[in-house]
Amino acid sequence: MLKKLSKRNAKRQMVDYIIYIITLIVTVALLLSFNMIMFSSEIAVLLKEKSILPLIIVMVSILVVLIMSMLVNHITMFILKRRSKEFGLYMLLGIENRKIANLFVMENRSIHSIVLIIGLIIGTVLYHAIKAIICHIYAVPVQLSVDFSVKATILTLLYMSAIVFFTEVRTKRAFGKLTVKELLYLDNADIDETEKNKKGTVMRAVSAIAGVIGFAILLLSIFQSRSENEGLLAIVLIAISVYGLFTYLYRHFLSRLKNIKWKYAGKRLFIYRQLTAKMRSMLHLMAGVCILMTVALLIIDWGIFFAGKVDDRVNAVAFDVGIFSDDKNADFSQQLSYLRKTDKLNYSYEYRLFSDGNDTYFQQSQKAVRGKLGYSLSGADIDIFMSVSDYMNLREMLGLPKIAVDQQSYILHCSPAYITSLQAYVNENPVLLVGGISYRFGGIYSEDFLQQELPGNGNGVLIIVPDKAVSALDIQKQVLAITTRSDLSLAEINELSEINNNVDIVSKIGVRNQSAPMAVYMVLPAFYLAFVLCAVACTILSVQILSYAKKERRSYLTLNYLGVGVSQQKKLLKKHLLQLYFLPAIPAAFINILSFPMMTGSIAKNANGTLQIISLFSRIKQSFITVSLFLIFLMLYYVGTLIIYEHSIMNGQ
Repeated sequence: MLKKLSKRNAKRQMVDYIIYIITLIVTVALLLSFNMIMFSSEIAVLLKEKSILPLIIVMVSILVVLIMSMLVNHITMFILKRRSKEFGLYMLLGIENRKIANLFVMENRSIHSIVLIIGLIIGTVLYHAIKAIICHIYAVPVQLSVDFSVKATILTLLYMSAIVFFTEVRTKRAFGKLTVKELLYLDNADIDETEKNKKGTVMRAVSAIAGVIGFAILLLSIFQSRSENEGLLAIVLIAISVYGLFTYLYRHFLSRLKNIKWKYAGKRLFIYRQLTAKMRSMLHLMAGVCILMTVALLIIDWGIFFAGKVDDRVNAVAFDVGIFSDDKNADFSQQLSYLRKTDKLNYSYEYRLFSDGNDTYFQQSQKAVRGKLGYSLSGADIDIFMSVSDYMNLREMLGLPKIAVDQQSYILHCSPAYITSLQAYVNENPVLLVGGISYRFGGIYSEDFLQQELPGNGNGVLIIVPDKAVSALDIQKQVLAITTRSDLSLAEINELSEINNNVDIVSKIGVRNQSAPMAVYMVLPAFYLAFVLCAVACTILSVQILSYAKKERRSYLTLNYLGVGVSQQKKLLKKHLLQLYFLPAIPAAFINILSFPMMTGSIAKNANGTLQIISLFSRIKQSFITVSLFLIFLMLYYVGTLIIYEHSIMNGQ
């Protein structure tokens, strides 16, 4: 009898909580796919050296398990509360608490078993998609194969067992303590309003203080670099402040309802009456959802930021291939012959880099305001020179605008981050002495010019002097710059290297391959965690909203009796659900757009004392893109919730 009842209730739960079940399936799929990445021999070959990727995946997966444990526990307790009258009735019929608890646990186990089976199947497919992304990041071809990892499957089963175990233990304890009376009235139980208001006031005050301190730290970091610990503290404080911001917006919204003229215009009375009725019971839950959304948005932003860093480093190479030799009479004809045979050669130019043995400009560049998370890998710690004719030819090769340099001037080409300190130096010391001849300063340029790799055209700064001046300098490198008709593969770069082992080759594809660990180690786990946080936030919101469906039928039946058409009722329902669903997203998006540019941008004074904004506008643009992607994800959950919600209410009529 109890087993039949358990099966019937499990089927009913699958219909009522379908969005929650879909979230669990996707989580299982993600856990399995990343576990398969961790145990994949193909990925291990790509990573080559001892990689920290398995450790990162395990740490993120454990965090996901903790988050999902809280979600499963929350939803299970929520279902218990909603079905408390049913369980109270079982108790009145003489069924023991232990048997009722086992019945409830068996229902959940049935659902979790189905979730696990579907999740494992989807996870195997998802693994191939993630593997393809990693291969693309490392710029290697994808090998299609049918894969199954016993180790990854066992680890996923352990994760899911951990998620379910703690919930089952708490469920059985809860049933052991509850009496018939408590079960019958559990669904109507509420916290004393006075106590709730006091706690709410304290929490709002704490969150307001946290927000002020957090944003103060970020504001200071724009003008002066702060430690990573301070940045992390700022993020935590800002996440806490979301609670205060959300409750403030809610109270501001309630004040609008005191405006009688505004409230009774159109159909606002019905819509906002429904909204406020739910918000009173959902306020703290929606504030928590808002915090989850804020954290998820910031994680996505950081993921995109680090992915962009990889692209920035590749773009900074400028030329498709650069071949460097210490031999001033180096012969690059074999490399050029190889590229002609493969029909990849587009244009090539051979030139020399020079040095005077000093490090004046290099030292000045080290005083630069690099912005946050800047990078420079070039190993040259002395001043590097280039002739004007070579520089002009290389600019033309890259398609850069033509510039004019007279025979009595020199110019600097540097990374954008070094402009401020170098400009300040040349304002005070405008004359450069080379071979006993003075040259005046002619300007600074900062386009991508192969200056941030080892080797490269100087360590962030290159001095361009008239052709006659280089005769007084020492030859430092013989270089061949190449642009190709199509992208070279890593195999082709390796074959180029084998032609002459005494040269150093820098290529875009090689730099992308070297930068790949940053994307794999940081970007993929960040998106993994952010996706789970977003899914958890949306699931909590959906389940809470759908639980009101049966009560909502009365309100819409009243509209039906008043002569409001079905199509008009559906419009009201969509608008009402849209407000409930996107209300927590507004403060989260606002804080993200405001805080992330502060974390990654900076403001500094240039040589003339004028404030110079570094990276702020590009980061604001990135934040808007992140919010847009998040809203698309949110819309998917909203549409799913709307279909179920509308079906429950309209069919109930």
